[in-house]
Amino acid sequence: MSEQALLKHFKDRIPPSLREKEESDLGQWLTQGALLERPVEFDDGRGGKWRLAPEALHGRIGLLCLAHSPDGEEWGRSYYTGLSAGYGKRGQLLMFNLKGQAEGDRIRVNYSAETVDFREVPRQGVINVHAIKKDTDDDGLPDLEEELLFTDPDNADTDGDGVPDGADMCPLAGAPEESNDVHAICRAAIARILGNSRADFLVISVPDEAAKQDFGLSGTRLLVFTDSELNTLWEAGDLPVLRRAVRLSEVFIDSAAGEARVTVSGGCGSGVILRKIEGTWRIVEVRILWIS
Repeated sequence: MSEQALLKHFKDRIPPSLREKEESDLGQWLTQGALLERPVEFDDGRGGKWRLAPEALHGRIGLLCLAHSPDGEEWGRSYYTGLSAGYGKRGQLLMFNLKGQAEGDRIRVNYSAETVDFREVPRQGVINVHAIKKDTDDDGLPDLEEELLFTDPDNADTDGDGVPDGADMCPLAGAPEESNDVHAICRAAIARILGNSRADFLVISVPDEAAKQDFGLSGTRLLVFTDSELNTLWEAGDLPVLRRAVRLSEVFIDSAAGEARVTVSGGCGSGVILRKIEGTWRIVEVRILWIS
């Protein structure tokens, strides 16, 4: 579906905050599935208010989150409810007509979602206020968010690096006990490919378990998988995660010559050539292999 077709179909539903954007920007928002309902507020029946809003969280968009205010002015933290606009191999869904109604400690939710091929899907759900706050291992991450990050809700420190999952920016891989050539080569390749650009969420796949590590990308929530683990996500259709993935594969090291090569893919494919100079792996050449 082209950006122009999406703009024409959804122009009446574009929130006022987005109408001032250039058409090219709006088209990009639409093709990424970012046309989402504005937050809705409603009484909690006890003098306060609830607020429902689709939010971006851990690499996904359109996740329905709930916040509470005892006085309607100062809001507490927002919790993922387990409901979403939906996503899958057919593309992101767009959310509208969002409504919520408080029934004690439960919130009844109704909304409509529409795929980018214009199929409208009515959705509804019931949010248990206590369940969405449940944090079984007391690590600062509610159990529902642990599902999004693939961390263990029964283990406060999934990767065993001494940092609780809720505070760990790389919760699936810690610093290696003994850094080797493969670790150093992968770190150098990622630093070169990403440059100064930093996303709030990124997935990196490495060839095998032995190559896993925390790449130390400041300000970026990072999930590190092996190639086989990422392939499993592909088969499951977890596209929001895969769209944020940078894959490191085919690491070849010629120890005698002090040279190495690693293939990096993510939007395009690059061959990164490195040479060991005074004990440090340094990049000497980057070749573009393909552009997707």
